[in-house]
Amino acid sequence: MEYYVSKYGFIKNVIYRENVNPINFYIKDDNKSKKPKPLFLYIMGSGPCSIMMQVKDQIGSSIIFNFKEITKSFQLAIVTKPFIPFYTNNDFQIPQEYYETDSLDYQAKVNSLVIDYLIENKLIDSSKVIVCGVSHGSDVAAQIALINKNVTHLACIAGNGLLQTYNFLNDVRKDYRNGKVSESEAEKQTQYLFAQFKKIYTNPDSLQKWWGHTHKYWYSFFKESTINKLLQLSVPIFFAKGTEDKNGCIEGSDIIPIEFIRSNKNNLTYKSYWGEDHMFENKIKNVKKDFWDWLDKN
Repeated sequence: MEYYVSKYGFIKNVIYRENVNPINFYIKDDNKSKKPKPLFLYIMGSGPCSIMMQVKDQIGSSIIFNFKEITKSFQLAIVTKPFIPFYTNNDFQIPQEYYETDSLDYQAKVNSLVIDYLIENKLIDSSKVIVCGVSHGSDVAAQIALINKNVTHLACIAGNGLLQTYNFLNDVRKDYRNGKVSESEAEKQTQYLFAQFKKIYTNPDSLQKWWGHTHKYWYSFFKESTINKLLQLSVPIFFAKGTEDKNGCIEGSDIIPIEFIRSNKNNLTYKSYWGEDHMFENKIKNVKKDFWDWLDKN
């Protein structure tokens, strides 16, 4: 594993704090500046994903940006998921400790501690601390910006506005409207979802799995909507969403600009990418350009 850390130019760091497991995080810089650079903290999406991983016979990354795009101006930092190494291959077995630990609150806490560590040790230029989250990571990023006042910029890419419970329900509504399920089947699926949500809300620490994650994990994402967190922030916010995102309905994100307008807040840049799914397959270059343009202007 250490081979891949050095191969891709990362440096491993470990910090120890009370009430959390050892925090493994990796930093990358282009080493062309003698002065500390501003921080670009990247938050990965859901699941036990590693920073680098084997995908069939190729090696892929959980980072949607080109490394050089980031490191020419920033120090890149990424915290690994609990008990997940930097690199995983096709034979990697997910440890039970991952499921026992992973949640929105835990991820937000350890990432916030990394920000504090980097600032306290003067390893970054703290005048600009960007937290960028993708997919579920955008919900985590919003929480980090809320609890850590050192964050100066927040980017949420392919995230949610409303509770993620609405995504599941909206999928059923869409299937009914598109003729994929009958009225009776749609109602059956809806009642099933309500029953599952009740199980999760009444057993928030349960390690029972549903849709690949524990109740503990889902509860951490179900207990408060991201829009409530975003509205409490005054830092510049970039929010990007594909209109055909099947992992999180656009209807649950369109509430964000509406609520910012209603609240007379002007720190949001909200971008819809028409026809695009969760990871903007056809317009990812547009998303990246819009992001960097936003960052330059803010």
